[in-house]
Amino acid sequence: MAKVLVVDQELSYCQSIAQQLADEGHQIEFATTALDAAQLARQFAPDLLIADSLVFGSPESQELLAEIFRAAPRPRTILMTGFPEDTLEQTLGKTRFDALLTKPFTLVELSQAVALALGNDSPDLP
Repeated sequence: MAKVLVVDQELSYCQSIAQQLADEGHQIEFATTALDAAQLARQFAPDLLIADSLVFGSPESQELLAEIFRAAPRPRTILMTGFPEDTLEQTLGKTRFDALLTKPFTLVELSQAVALALGNDSPDLP
């Protein structure tokens, strides 16, 4: 299974996502700030980054996101957001993501997005 780094400013979101993905067999780390995420990414070398758009919305945090993306190999990325897509383009510019999850999302939607981002055919769902 994959190494997944979850980043959201809300600890409860991180914990819920981490529990679901750990139950599916993934190795999980999570952070609530862009700085913590960049530090964890250097140590953990995730295969997949699941990040909330607000965490990486400032210019300083954009540089930290770029640092994560410069890692070799670059992690696949799922963006979580509660904002419309056009607002995201204004906030995050041309940053490339492999999948978008609009909050609120279900655990099934999370599992499907992870499977797609990682290139799996389909997750094992109940």
